Amino acid sequence: MKTNWIAYLCAGMLATSCAPDVKIFATQAPELPIDQIKTLVVEPFVDQIGARLSGPSRSGGLKSNQGLAQLLQAEVLKGIASGGSYRIVPGLQVQGKPLNLTETGILRATVRYYELNQPGADSVFFVLLAKKKGLDGLSGLVVSAGAMGIEKIAEANGKGFRVPVPYTEAAGALEVDFDLIRASDQKPMIPTQTVTAYWHQKWGGNPELTVLSPSLAKGFEQKGIAHLGILDQADVLSQRLALKQSDPEGFFARGYHLKQDAMVPLNSLAIRSLLARQVAGQFTKKVARHEVEFKLNLASGDGAASNLIKGGAFDAAIDRLESLPTPLAAGDLYNLGVAYEAMGERFMAKRQFNRGLQADPGNTLFKDALKRL
Repeated sequence: MKTNWIAYLCAGMLATSCAPDVKIFATQAPELPIDQIKTLVVEPFVDQIGARLSGPSRSGGLKSNQGLAQLLQAEVLKGIASGGSYRIVPGLQVQGKPLNLTETGILRATVRYYELNQPGADSVFFVLLAKKKGLDGLSGLVVSAGAMGIEKIAEANGKGFRVPVPYTEAAGALEVDFDLIRASDQKPMIPTQTVTAYWHQKWGGNPELTVLSPSLAKGFEQKGIAHLGILDQADVLSQRLALKQSDPEGFFARGYHLKQDAMVPLNSLAIRSLLARQVAGQFTKKVARHEVEFKLNLASGDGAASNLIKGGAFDAAIDRLESLPTPLAAGDLYNLGVAYEAMGERFMAKRQFNRGLQADPGNTLFKDALKRL
């Protein structure tokens, strides 16, 4: 346990030293052109049980064996609704009145989901080694390297012993075809969007063994959702701690107060939720307004204002910067725009960035900031 705490402490220090000065969220337009649609009808998503999946490997081999349509539809609805792009209604009539069909889109989806949840036990080889205490770092490394060699030799000669070690291996493969058509003529508004998400993990047993075929195991490794590295885990932890301070109810609602243990296998619901969120997030960005996180470093400028922005005191930073003698230096003008942007004051943020660009047309900081907005 001590080693784990040291590792997390080091990762936290490294993440802090490399962390951006401020994180902001900017609303982005849909990635695909969606013209003249104000209302969206979301038809029930359809599970295709027994249908063959195309991935995660070229050889395929997986067939849909579980339903995930309802959970996925809930995640898609949540994502589209949060963007505020459309009025979402259950059918082509609202309170008995027909909709304007030329301004109405119909969203359909077919869902293929494969799930593996395989318990078992692997025969794992063990050998007892005695290690001398009190060695310095270099000697310890030499002894450890030698021990690894001895272990392989012992296994080759059958001098150790084998023990059945329990494991749980789980995988999920989700592939969805989304269609968005115009209600007036039933013609596609965008090409069919096929969105996929794959995930695989094994707990316990021999990590080098898997019940999957070699091609499938390689496909999951290459295309699967990446497991969090130690720096990512430190970043997630800091975000959750910030949420605990700013929104305690949201912190508890998300279950972040519960003990998290990477050695405990995920249950089916957790895997399905993970994949559904992944696919829903990818698709909603294509058809609806969405928020994108930007990690920014502040420009060189007034130190007090910079510290206020880093601490999240955006109002105070704005007051500080606007009290400085004018015209503001380019760095202070940029930081003022960032403070407004972090407050959600897009108009005022654009105003500062445009002022900066007028004074210095070649300044890439202001150009990039205006692209964000």
